[in-house]
Amino acid sequence: MQGFNKYYPPDYDPQEHSSLNAYRGKHALGDRARKIDKGILITRFELPYNIWCDGCKNHIGMGVRYNAEKKKIGNYYSTPIYSFRCKCHLCDNWFTIETDPKNTRYVVTSGARQKDEEWDPEENGGFAVHDPDKAGPSDPLAALEKSTQAESHLNNVQKPRIEALQSLSDHYNSDPFTLSSRARMHFRTAKKLDKAKKDADDAVKNKYALPEELALVADDSSMKVEAKEAFSQGRLEHRADADAKRRRLAAELGSLGAVSRPSSSLSSQSRLLLPNRPKCLAGKNRSSTAEAAGASFSLRSRLIQNTARHSDPFLKRDQSKALDAKALGVNLKR
Repeated sequence: MQGFNKYYPPDYDPQEHSSLNAYRGKHALGDRARKIDKGILITRFELPYNIWCDGCKNHIGMGVRYNAEKKKIGNYYSTPIYSFRCKCHLCDNWFTIETDPKNTRYVVTSGARQKDEEWDPEENGGFAVHDPDKAGPSDPLAALEKSTQAESHLNNVQKPRIEALQSLSDHYNSDPFTLSSRARMHFRTAKKLDKAKKDADDAVKNKYALPEELALVADDSSMKVEAKEAFSQGRLEHRADADAKRRRLAAELGSLGAVSRPSSSLSSQSRLLLPNRPKCLAGKNRSSTAEAAGASFSLRSRLIQNTARHSDPFLKRDQSKALDAKALGVNLKR
């Protein structure tokens, strides 16, 4: 068992043992490195093509996998050459396959032979496979058409584009210092204008305690005209509302005067129906009725004035002159 869980025994000494594998006397690759002292590593190898085994004369298909002994046997320049020694799964025969870096292929060296599957279509009455490296017979009409199209494209597209690019390059590179100075001056002017606008916006925001992320509109003539029109429209609407409130209060006061007239007539009728009351009681009743009427009118007028003042502080009505009890039509009996 390998020390995958990083358990260090009590007698483990890091100075003496470089790792847990060295302490246990095992290789990091486990059983695959049982022949590592001979330069052999057990690896999984897959057959690159079909072969015939020399021991049992059986066919082994491409893609069959074996636990092969991988060993370095040489170099082709700086590329190593490896050999893979496998044991046939159908018999006890061993076969060896080596790499060929020069031809980028695998070669069977012993114990088996490669199945020859190369087939030339020309030898069997077929057509040759197209090879782009080999130039075939040329078609003079196709070559002429191609050359004509290429010449037309060169004269109509490529030359005008190259000339336009050249003129543009001459325009911008004729005097680079002047062009650079002009661009820097433009950038400085724009930067000053932006800074002045930002300072003005910050002053307005600080004055009226506006949020910093609020974007202010530009201060131009069109915006001023729109603002004046909006202010005029709002003032007209406010005046219309104030006039409507005044008319409503005037109508309420007029209704109070209308109610007072029939009540006064009723009071006179009541006085006519009671002719035999004593004069002293009549005088007392008249005085108490007048006092109650004055108190009721003062309270009612005060409430109306407070209501008007609360709804419209600019509404001023002269209610200092009090009406008599007959005008109000209030009869109070004790």
